[in-house]
Amino acid sequence: QPALDGAYLANDLTNNVARYIPGLPTHLTATTHDNIAFIVSQGNLYGYRYFVANNERVQSAWFRFTFSDSSVISGAFAKAIWAGFVESDLYIAVLRTATNSSTAFITYEKIRMGAGISDSAVSSRDWLTHLDQRKYYAAGTGTYNSTTGRTTFTLAKPLSHGNVQVVGTNGYVLSKTGGTNYSEPTAGTVVVSGDWSARAVWIGVPYTMTFQFSTQYLKGAAGRGQAALVSGRYQLRYLTLQYADTAYFRVTAEIKTEDTYVYPFTGEIIGTGVIGVTNISSGAVRIPVFSKNDNLILKIINDSHMPSKFLSGEMEAYYNDRAQRYNA
Repeated sequence: QPALDGAYLANDLTNNVARYIPGLPTHLTATTHDNIAFIVSQGNLYGYRYFVANNERVQSAWFRFTFSDSSVISGAFAKAIWAGFVESDLYIAVLRTATNSSTAFITYEKIRMGAGISDSAVSSRDWLTHLDQRKYYAAGTGTYNSTTGRTTFTLAKPLSHGNVQVVGTNGYVLSKTGGTNYSEPTAGTVVVSGDWSARAVWIGVPYTMTFQFSTQYLKGAAGRGQAALVSGRYQLRYLTLQYADTAYFRVTAEIKTEDTYVYPFTGEIIGTGVIGVTNISSGAVRIPVFSKNDNLILKIINDSHMPSKFLSGEMEAYYNDRAQRYNA
């Protein structure tokens, strides 16, 4: 908005995360199609997504993408060195390492960022198979060996068999029995059990989505100000997650001096599941946490290829105040 002297003023909408991005950012790209921006810094992609209603920014969030190096089995990380948008598609230049770890090369990759994306165009599924660097292999692409009872697929460069996952269009993960690594200029292969030569599959690199809740604090009522109440004990009891179009996730509760509690969710609800069909459901799940607020690290994790969407989270808790405030 213009100031009185004719200059333009801009509100700093991201000053609350001034220390989130380390190092010196090298590239910045944004798109108004999906209200999202990305910053490249130290080989990672830092994203900022926001929601605008009635000309006001009512919600925003930061997140980070890291890239495993799919050309090696050691689990090394690739580095993003450039990013740019073309409409809703994010294009990235990624620096990777060859199998022998002595040769580096650059790949150009695309991430579709638009809403409502699914695999319906190729597999008649209204959900998305979540694999990094994924490729669709149509029926007839694989080579079946009747002697061994196995099917071989040639991988897209620079994928290697130890890093990829093979998923049928019905959502089921195929059993891998071996393959070869990528070594320039020879592409890698992956071998799966059974005859899949006449059936379509997805092949790509599995990745992990992690959301960690901030430490929960109770804020004072209107008469006591909006500062967090820290003099008493804030005991968390249950977390209620509302989800939509979800097939899998798990919640982990890491409590100090105790073992980590894991609560998996598979989308299979009694009375709704169908044998042979991937179960996608919407609803709410109530998860026990039973911990003091600052003794708990609470995470939502999805390391599968199945979709998960979360609409809200609600915490049930007790607060026992050790101090009273009186007005003279």
